[in-house]
Amino acid sequence: MSVMGTETNFESWYPTAHRQVLAALVAYCGDLTEAADAADEAFVRAFAKWDRVRAMSSPVGWAFVVGRNVVRRRARRR
Repeated sequence: MSVMGTETNFESWYPTAHRQVLAALVAYCGDLTEAADAADEAFVRAFAKWDRVRAMSSPVGWAFVVGRNVVRRRARRR
């Protein structure tokens, strides 16, 4: 997950970061649909907090953790 926090524009960061997070979430949960939903939720949250997220050392890592937490929360609810 190599996209760093130096990006200032969400739109330029999103395409590569989304592919990376989606791939990692598919590997994590083994379900493309679940991973895609979790990734989408993570990036909605990243967009809402972009000023803070872009300043992090690893915005992609943050998005993955958010997505992983979404997967976990949904699994617990089932």
